[in-house]
Amino acid sequence: MYIHQALHGYNQGHNRLACSISLSQKDDDLIKILSDWSEYIDNKDNSYITAYPLPDSGHYVVAKSWYADDMDRPGCVWTHSLIIQESILNDCFDFRQLFELFRRPTKGDYEFYSEVILYEPKEIIQQYHYDKDTLLWLYLNLVSTESRLVYNTENSSEYYQQLLLILIQYLPLQILKRTYLCSGSYYGRKYSDVEFNLQFASSAGDSLSKTVSLIKTSLKNACDGIISICESMTQKATDTDRTIRLFSDEIKDDTLKLCAVGLLMKYLDEAIKNGHSQIKFIDILSIIATAFPERDSGIIIKKTFCRKQITSLFSKEIDTLTDLAIFPNSDSFDYTQFQYSERIQRLKSEEGLNSYINLLRNIIESDFINEEGKEVLASSSKLLTYDDYHYLANNEWPIFMSLITLDSSILKYSFWIDLPESQFSKAYDQFRKHPVDEFDAWNQLYSIVLYRHLPISKQMMELFASKVKNLVHDTMEYLNISIVYNLEEYVYKYCIGKSYDVISWLEEKKEVSAPIVKFITEIIDPKSEQVKSTRSSTWLSIYNCDKYSTSEYYVFLFLLGHNWKDENCLNYLRKGFWKLHQLLAQNTLPDYLWVKIEPYTEKLSFLQEWDKCKKLRKGIIRYLRSIDYDKQEIIKFTPNKELNEALYKLWNQ
Repeated sequence: MYIHQALHGYNQGHNRLACSISLSQKDDDLIKILSDWSEYIDNKDNSYITAYPLPDSGHYVVAKSWYADDMDRPGCVWTHSLIIQESILNDCFDFRQLFELFRRPTKGDYEFYSEVILYEPKEIIQQYHYDKDTLLWLYLNLVSTESRLVYNTENSSEYYQQLLLILIQYLPLQILKRTYLCSGSYYGRKYSDVEFNLQFASSAGDSLSKTVSLIKTSLKNACDGIISICESMTQKATDTDRTIRLFSDEIKDDTLKLCAVGLLMKYLDEAIKNGHSQIKFIDILSIIATAFPERDSGIIIKKTFCRKQITSLFSKEIDTLTDLAIFPNSDSFDYTQFQYSERIQRLKSEEGLNSYINLLRNIIESDFINEEGKEVLASSSKLLTYDDYHYLANNEWPIFMSLITLDSSILKYSFWIDLPESQFSKAYDQFRKHPVDEFDAWNQLYSIVLYRHLPISKQMMELFASKVKNLVHDTMEYLNISIVYNLEEYVYKYCIGKSYDVISWLEEKKEVSAPIVKFITEIIDPKSEQVKSTRSSTWLSIYNCDKYSTSEYYVFLFLLGHNWKDENCLNYLRKGFWKLHQLLAQNTLPDYLWVKIEPYTEKLSFLQEWDKCKKLRKGIIRYLRSIDYDKQEIIKFTPNKELNEALYKLWNQ
């Protein structure tokens, strides 16, 4: 690491005598002006340090001046300026070591100052002890943009020189680039319109020690992070200054960010020293998010403090992963930068299923879950196996329900259909909302849904229709043993469109239940070509059902009896006719049913048109004649003797 330098002194006025770097005219003029005498004189040591930035060339200057009493002309000084490029102000650079690099020149011997200095970090030997409160007061003012402090020189010149080097060592680069310091002057120095941030002057009236003693109590209210930084200034072998420099680009000139870094380092040092910390990782997250709320800010800090090597000092890994999943300000972090997903995976693979379950439980039971936390739950399908889910369903039901709520694809595993009914119904509700095409037990599920009378969505019905091989057959079998008369809406609608399958099932049945009869009489048109193409015997089970007796049923039989000319047909007619005649006589047959049978009745004169019973009787006689029915059988056509006689009389007319 190399440091440039320059020497200024008297040569027909105060001028540059040697330099190892070419600077802009503006920066060259600035060094010339600030290297001139500050009028500081001390009885013991007339040297002083001036520190300031070179805005044009991106350098920072730390210069030491000596009163040149070896010159004939009074008011001359030698000034050795160390010109440090900003790019080398990394975590290894230490301003405090510069004190050993200054060299008072010998008149006429200036060659050394034309060469670049090789900087090699060495152990720091600090001669003076500085009060913590003094350091805190000065540092607080330096990191404040409004600080303009001038204090009386109470101590030796070298005391203030080393003090300034300590202070700037702990300044972030952006603050350093606006910091002007001088350890010795006669009065407050000023360059153009730029005032020095801190200087010690022999003519100043204010005493630093007195000022500090007066405001000592108020210093206790300073940010803990700043206090911690200043405490480290008084200690050996701390990394606080290097850390500040490491995070300098992220701190910039923001005091809040600097305070946060100081606080983070305090807690980290305590954790390293003690092997653990009273501060939890969630507190670390809060500090970082408050100081660096934007995702693209504080990236290095976030990446550093969220690494497992660091987080393990504050919390167990499972607690850390939980904190990251439930932290409200998660938008402040890019979780990929500290391998969050990979750490989740390692938790399961290295610590086992129980640890992973505990993580899921911690997240689920939290009052708030951020997007990353939701992703942890949703991505569990990539980490959990069939056996894992089976275990969760039987032993960790709340977790299982939470997971399937986020990701219903888990329900592709059919083991859940064998769960106790209360659990099954909850799982089914989720499946119904988000059915899984890859499910491998559609037939069993459909049976369960039917027999437990569970609701079915339109989407579910479409899947059942495509996945269940004999859906209509299964549905009819269910109805045939059921005491429930109604099918779920979408099942009902589907079967209406599958009347051929319904009739095919009926052909194999000798006995059917009342719900079957109700269903068939509702969805099948007895006068359809499809029905006419069947055998009359197909409908015997409908005819023989004694547990169902509705107007619709008798209309169905009556119309059905007009399709064939055999004994079955006559039985259908007789049963239907007898009951319909009774209903008409009682005037209780609904109009919408009369409309269906009216085409099979006989028209009467205008004055007799009201007599629907007579219209029905004449219609049946006309039909029986058309099929060559034996007139003698009329006498026993119905269970009612008088009605049979009336029919016989009509036949003979």
